[in-house]
Amino acid sequence: MALQLDSANGYVNAYWDYVLREIRAFLMDSSNYGNVYIAPSIEQGSPQSIRLWGSSFETQNLWSDKWTKQYEVDINLYAISQTNSEDFYRNFYEESERIYQLMYNNKISTNSTLAWYNGEVSDIAFDELEDEEDGIEGLHKANFSFTCLIDRATTATINT
Repeated sequence: MALQLDSANGYVNAYWDYVLREIRAFLMDSSNYGNVYIAPSIEQGSPQSIRLWGSSFETQNLWSDKWTKQYEVDINLYAISQTNSEDFYRNFYEESERIYQLMYNNKISTNSTLAWYNGEVSDIAFDELEDEEDGIEGLHKANFSFTCLIDRATTATINT
């Protein structure tokens, strides 16, 4: 029988529901920064936003009754400034530090269904703009690389 992604069958979308949406929820709850969204590329129109995107996942361990996967999320903080004043940069770096601290404080998710653990920001890069981002005048970006692990017990047999 094929697995179906829905809670009635006991199998849910771990990446979307328990990693990306959970990160978006606590970023929105802890910030009035602006639009927090999940997308592969920037949504133009907001002077401040945070974009999340799941860039990869990898199986870390595979047992007969469960697996562990490492999920990687790109967290992109965007701010547009036409003046590039010292105040703007101070606020931009301050917001970057705040997001880093928020991710640090959430090394373990509070979700009881599929909680992540070992959440860690490993890298932060500033103003490394990509493709269409490069064409937006006054855009500044802080990119955070976040990884976490999730264990999932399975009712299916895994042949190792």
